[in-house]
Amino acid sequence: MSTLTVTVLRNNEPVYSIINEHDYRHFRELEDEAKELRNADARRQTLNGEYTHSFKSVDDMDEYFDAL
Repeated sequence: MSTLTVTVLRNNEPVYSIINEHDYRHFRELEDEAKELRNADARRQTLNGEYTHSFKSVDDMDEYFDAL
């Protein structure tokens, strides 16, 4: 098995170096876990009403963002 080192960038900064298939799988597992945690946190915030604005229509939302 040949080894090829790949550096993963995020926002033009190196975040991870993949050396082999095991590293790649580990990287993907970490990325998937982080995504699941972000989604769970967003769901929790929504269910608990932890948001700053609520809109009755898309037009209301458009007006809000246009005013920013």
